Amino acid sequence: MNRLFNPTLAAFGLCVALAVSGCDSEPAASSTPAADTTSGGSDAADITATDTVGGDTAGTDATATDATADVAKPDTAADTAVAPTKCEPACKSSEYCDLLAKPPVCKAATCTFPDKWGKDVQKVSKLNLPAATVGCDLDADGKPNNALAAGLSSLLKQANDQMTKSVADGTITLVVETDGFKTDGSEFPGSMLLGELDASNDKCDVMSDSANCKYSIDPNSYDPKAASGVCPALIAFPNMKVKDGKLAAGGDKQTFALTLPIQGVALQLKVSKATLQGKVAGTTSWDSTKEGLICGVIALADITTAIQNIEALKDFAPLVSSMLKPDMDVDGDGKKESVSVAIDFETVKGQISGLKK
Repeated sequence: MNRLFNPTLAAFGLCVALAVSGCDSEPAASSTPAADTTSGGSDAADITATDTVGGDTAGTDATATDATADVAKPDTAADTAVAPTKCEPACKSSEYCDLLAKPPVCKAATCTFPDKWGKDVQKVSKLNLPAATVGCDLDADGKPNNALAAGLSSLLKQANDQMTKSVADGTITLVVETDGFKTDGSEFPGSMLLGELDASNDKCDVMSDSANCKYSIDPNSYDPKAASGVCPALIAFPNMKVKDGKLAAGGDKQTFALTLPIQGVALQLKVSKATLQGKVAGTTSWDSTKEGLICGVIALADITTAIQNIEALKDFAPLVSSMLKPDMDVDGDGKKESVSVAIDFETVKGQISGLKK
C-alpha cells in the first residue's frame, strides 16, 4: 500500500479504536505542532458526552477489497497541508479550546474544573488492537464483536507497534480514576482521563507495577460546557463493579460523542455501547488490571465522513468503507450500520497530582 496512505490510515484506525479514551496520536509524517501544555489548549481530544444511543445515518454493507490495494500518492502540497488543531495563543485556565471552530478558538467554561480526585487511580500500561476473534459480546449472540480488527487486519501490527510505543513514551497517557472502590459487586463511579507524567517525577517508570507514578490531568478530560458546578468527566462509568476479581462497567446505553484531531482536522465520532472489563488485583484498593477490554460501536457513516475530512485521504473513503463491514444495528431500524471496536488494555497503580497547567 502507498506509504502515505498506510501510516495515515493506521493512525486513523488507532484513533477509532481509542475513541472511548480519546486520541492524541499523529501519523509518522505529520507536521502538526507539538502539544500545548496550557490548560484548555492541548492537542488532546475534545470530547462531548451524550446519553443517547445510536446515530441518524446508516452505513451500507460493501464488498470487502484487498487492503493492500495500490493507491496513488497525492501530488500537491495542498493535499498534505495540516490545519491548526489547537488554540493559538493558548487558552486561560478558565477556558477551553473549541476545536470545531475554524480556526480553533478559546471559549469560557461554564463550570469549574475539579481540584480533587478519588484515591484509587490506575494508569493504562498497555493498549493493543486484538485479532477479530477477540472482543466483547455487544449483541448478546454469544460471540465477540470486533469488526474494526476484521476490516483492518493488514494494518493491526503497524497500529499496535505505534500504540505500544506511544503508551511507553507517554504520548498516550490514559488514567482511570475511581471513587469508592469496592470488591463486593456493588456499583461505584469511575472515569477515564487524559493526562501526562507529572514533572515532579519525570523519570518515573510509567510501565512499572510498583512505581506508583504521579500524573497531571488534562482539562480536556472534562466537559467545560456543563451548566454549573464542577465540570464532569467526559468519559464516565457510573456503574463500575468488581466481583471475584472481575471488573465490569458500561453497557448498551453508555455513549460518548468525540472530537478527535487527526491530520489537521477535527473528526467527530460517536461511540455507543461502551463497555469496560478485566481482571482486577486488590481487595481494599485497586492495584492493577490484566486481560482488560475496552469495547464500543461507531457508525460506519461517521468513520467514512471523518476520512473524507482528511484532505490526503478523502479519495480513499470508498476503499475504507469497503474494508469495514458493519456488524451492529445501533439505531434499531433493522439494518446494520455500525462497526464494533475492541481494545486490549492493562493498568498499573498511579496517583493524580492535579490538573495540567
